[in-house]
Amino acid sequence: MEVKRTIGRGRGRISSKVCVADIFIYLSVSSH
Repeated sequence: MEVKRTIGRGRGRISSKVCVADIFIYLSVSSH
């Protein structure tokens, strides 16, 4: 949980666009 919080904080601020890309990748993997 602690690790997730640190990653979430760094990601939320540095990459809000990467979050969207992550969702697309997640959907792609989910499709397969």
